[in-house]
Amino acid sequence: MILLDGRMVRDKIKEALKKKVVSLDFVPKLLIIDVGGYKETLAYVNQKKIFGDSIGVAVDHKIFTEDAGEDAVVACVEEANTDPEVLGIIVQLPLPDGYDEQKILDTVVPQKDIDGLTTFNMTALYEGKKPYFVPATARGVMELLDFYTITTQGKAVIIGSSNLTGRPIAKLLENKGMNVVVCDSETKDIEVVARDADILVSATGVPHLVNRNFVKTGQVIIDVGYALKPARQSPDGGSLMVGGEENEVLKVYGDVDFEDVKDVISAITPVPGGVGPMTVAGLFENLLSTVK
Repeated sequence: MILLDGRMVRDKIKEALKKKVVSLDFVPKLLIIDVGGYKETLAYVNQKKIFGDSIGVAVDHKIFTEDAGEDAVVACVEEANTDPEVLGIIVQLPLPDGYDEQKILDTVVPQKDIDGLTTFNMTALYEGKKPYFVPATARGVMELLDFYTITTQGKAVIIGSSNLTGRPIAKLLENKGMNVVVCDSETKDIEVVARDADILVSATGVPHLVNRNFVKTGQVIIDVGYALKPARQSPDGGSLMVGGEENEVLKVYGDVDFEDVKDVISAITPVPGGVGPMTVAGLFENLLSTVK
C-alpha cells in the first residue's frame, strides 16, 4: 500500500514557485477577504500565509466584521481587481448569513479568481471550455495522481458534490476519460457503488465515513475530508494537534477509516499530509500561472 505524500510533492512545487517569484521584478500579492474572521477559518488562512511567505508572495488578509455589509466587501474586491500587483483574490468561505455568496464571488474578475468559483470559471469548466482557473483542491488531486503515475482509467466514484471539491474533481477525472459517478447523501447503496470504483474520492468532511465496506482490493483512495474533534470525544484514530478552546487537544480526521482499509487498498492520501498540502500548492500555482 502506497501513501500518496502530498507534503513531499508540495515541497517540490514550492521550490519551483520560489524560483519563479525570484525572477519577477515585482512582489506578487494575494488578497484574502475574510468576513467575520472566525477562528474556524484562521487555520486555513494561516496555511496560505505561511506558504506565501515561503515563496516570496505577499499575502494580505483583509478581515471585515460580520456586519460590514456586502457593499464594503464588493468595494474591496473591485479595488483589488484593478491593482496590477494583486494577482489573485480569495473570498474566504463560508460567508455569514445575509451575504449573497455567489454575487460577491462574481465580483472578482475571472482572471484573478484563483479559487475558480466565479460563474464564468465554473461554467467554462463544466461546459468543457477553458477556465482561467480550476479549484485548487481539484488541481492538487490531479497533480498528485500524475506524480505517482496513478492510472486514470476505468471507473471513479466521488462521494460529495461541492463546487470546491467533489464536482471539479469529477470533471477533471472525466476529462481524463474515466467513467465518473458522483454520490451524495441521497445516493442509495452507496457502499456498493463505492466498491465498484478504481479510484474512490471522498470529500464530505464526515470522519471515518468510508470503511472496509466501501472498498475493494487494489483500489486507490483520495481522502479530501478534514475534520477536527476534541480528543476526549473522539473515536480511535486521527492525528493529534493542539487548538480549539483553551488549547484543548484536538484530533484531525479524514473521511476514511485508514486502519480499517489499509490492508485492502493499493494507495491512499493520508490525513493530514495528503490532499491538504496539495490544495495550498495548487492555489499558488494558480496565482503564479498568470505571470510568465
